[in-house]
Amino acid sequence: MNHVDEEKMISGICDDDRKHLNECQLCQENLELLQSMANSKNSSQLLIPPPYIWERIESTRKGNGSKKINVFMSVAASILVGFVGIMTWKTHLLHQDIDLLISQNRSLELQITQNQVMNYQQAEVYEELWRIENKLISVESIDKQKNYLKQRRLTIQKIIDLQQGVTNESYL
Repeated sequence: MNHVDEEKMISGICDDDRKHLNECQLCQENLELLQSMANSKNSSQLLIPPPYIWERIESTRKGNGSKKINVFMSVAASILVGFVGIMTWKTHLLHQDIDLLISQNRSLELQITQNQVMNYQQAEVYEELWRIENKLISVESIDKQKNYLKQRRLTIQKIIDLQQGVTNESYL
């Protein structure tokens, strides 16, 4: 069933539309609303919408499960923010560890350069240091970099101990 267009109701109704208006409750209500709007246009009278308009407003206000969706989205967003925060903190701690290891390695390097004479044992440890440094350059994982930096620090400490004449059987 085709309802009468509101523009036709305003501009003029033909006989077929008038017949439809007599039979259709919705079109009658729309016509009454348009007529009351036209009458109240020149007066300061408040236009009160018919009850079916209030029913439509009330049904859309209640929503169909939209509160559950909003709660779900809020929980999901909170979990995502928490996860990002934890990952950021973990990355920060890893970078702090790497910075500490790098500074320790630099300090040990300065101690190595003080003694220029090298013996056979020191040369072997230098070769081990060279292998660790090559692995350190090629690795991309922060955790692996951290492990290689620790190995490098221990190897440099071996060199320093050998230079100072400290013998430790676990090195050999």
